[in-house]
Order: sequence, then C-alpha cells, then structure tokens
Amino acid sequence: SNRTLYDGLLQKMKEASVSAGLRSGNIQVVDQAAPPNAPSKPNIPLNIGLAFFASLTLGTAAAFFMDRMRNSITSPQIVEAVSGWPSLGMIPSSQLPSKSTRAENSSLVAINDAKASSLVVLSRPRSMMAESFRAVRTSILLSSLDSPPKVMLVTSGMPEEGKTTISVNLAAAFAQMGRRVLLVDGDMRRPRVHVIFSLGTTSGLSTVLTGKDKEEDVIVPCAELPYLYVMPSGPKPPYPAELLGSQRMKALIESWRPKYDHIIIDTPPMLSVTDPVLLSADVDAVVLVVRLGRITKQCLKDIHDVLDQVNARVCGVIMNDVDPNGDSSSYRGYYYGHSYYGRARHYYEEESAEQKI
Repeated sequence: SNRTLYDGLLQKMKEASVSAGLRSGNIQVVDQAAPPNAPSKPNIPLNIGLAFFASLTLGTAAAFFMDRMRNSITSPQIVEAVSGWPSLGMIPSSQLPSKSTRAENSSLVAINDAKASSLVVLSRPRSMMAESFRAVRTSILLSSLDSPPKVMLVTSGMPEEGKTTISVNLAAAFAQMGRRVLLVDGDMRRPRVHVIFSLGTTSGLSTVLTGKDKEEDVIVPCAELPYLYVMPSGPKPPYPAELLGSQRMKALIESWRPKYDHIIIDTPPMLSVTDPVLLSADVDAVVLVVRLGRITKQCLKDIHDVLDQVNARVCGVIMNDVDPNGDSSSYRGYYYGHSYYGRARHYYEEESAEQKI
C-alpha cells in the first residue's frame, strides 16, 4: 500500500514539472525599468510652434478675405483701381486749435469762428491741413498739359463729405497766388458758403438766373483776400436743377471766363441730385471729394458711370478726413515717407505767439 501511494505521488510530481516546463518562456530581464524625467506627450514647444504658424496663416487669409469683402473706400489705391481717376491729394482730419491758441493768433481774431473753422488756408496758414490744400492746388494746376483748368466743379458722392470746405480753401489757395478767383455757391438746396463768409441770403446765383439781380450786384469781394470774389447761392428756388441746367447758366459761365483766372463752383452731392451732372458738361474739370471710410465702391462706380455718360472731364479725386497718425495713414507715405514723417511734422505745427514775436 505504501509502495502504491509513493508511485502515484511520484507520477503526479513529474507531470507537474513537465507542465511547468511547457508554460515557461524565454524572456529575461536585461535591465531594471526607470521612471522618465518628462512626459512623452504632449510636446508643448512643438504644439506652440504649430499653433503659431497655423494662426498666422489663418489670420493672413482672414485679413485678405475681409479686405476683399470690405465695401468702403479706405485708400487712394482703391479709388484709382475702382474709378481709374488719379488722386489729387489727401486732406488730413480737421484739428481746430484751442481757445487759448485762437486768442494768441491774430489771424483768427480778424475773422469769425465759422470762417476760422472752415477757411483753414487763411486762419491756420502754417498747419498741415493748409499745406495739404496747397498741394491739391499744385496737382490741379499740373493736371492739364496744355493749360490749367479755369472753370472747376467740386462735388461729392454723398452728403457731408467736406466738399464745401474744400471748395472754399481751394479758392483761397488760388487767390493767395495772386489770381482772380470766383467762388460760386451752386448748392441751392443746402447752401453753406454764405455762412462761412457771413453773407446774406436775399440775393445770389438764384436771383441772377431768374433775372431779379445783375451779376455784378451779387458778387462780393473777400476782405481778407483781395483776389477772391464770392457769389452766394441766394434764396432757395423751387426748381434748382432747371436753373443750373438752363442756357442762362451756360452763358453766365462763359461770361466769367475772361474776367477771372479760376472759377470754382460748389455743387450738391452727385448721387443725391442731378445738379452737378447738368453742370459737369459745361466746366473744364470736375473735382470729386471722397471721405475715406464713408463712400462705398459701388457708389464710386455709379459716379464714374454717370460722369462717363455725359463725357465729363474729371480732374481727379481728393481724399478727405485722412488720419495722419492712424494705422491706415497712407497719407504719410503719400507725401513725406514713413521714416521722415516724425521729423517733418514740426513744419506744420501751429504758430504760437512767442514765435510770432
């Protein structure tokens, strides 16, 4: 019995050893594993670099897309590309002097506040804005190869783009050259020239066209500029377009040519009324005023189509309300260059009382 029990135990032990040998593998531990000093994922420097380049690419693409989708005029390059008309100059944003500077400046004492705020060439002759009007004057004089335009029509596409202020300052800039200039307020709907020069509204262009007054009775010489003459709009007529498009108006323009060196006619916005379109065929040059960021590309295309239909001679476009210190200031590169702009600004600062003494 013991012998039989021993044989059975021995057989089971051998079977267990054989089974253990079959389940064992050939894996051996070469070296003990050590914990890493840094995580393998995520790779933060690589992810930051990829995010930077991806955001730069997407931002550039978004900027180009927004520029293509933007409908407003923001630079003279857009004006030239849309209309094909050259840029005559850029007028910076109006920055009126303080009350203390006005009291010190003797040129501002001689004229009222309305004229001082609008007639910058006379009230602030050393400012950047006045110098911009002189640059526009030079561009107009050089716009024609044969002879400079004599009868000029100043208009805009939309209201409140600054056409009256530009008309008044251009007339004053031409008068400062010693040339006889006639400034005509052809805006019979919302006239403003008589407010700037403190003139009455009982007589003017409308009364001359209707035959109530004579031409020499309504033309008023400017006291500050001896070569500048002003014809106000007069009382508002019921049909101003018919008066401006009449034969009497054409004959009146022809009568002004031998008497004056330059005739500047301020007219209403072109897309609002047809008054400037009727006059554009009778003048030597049409000057379009565009306020940056206000007029759209479609409006500029419409103006181009209207003037092209009447064969108007467009002299060029004046950019108004340009911020010389802003990011979109192509004004700096247009006149002076970016690197020298800061050094040249002192030439256009207001003249103080100490400098004048």
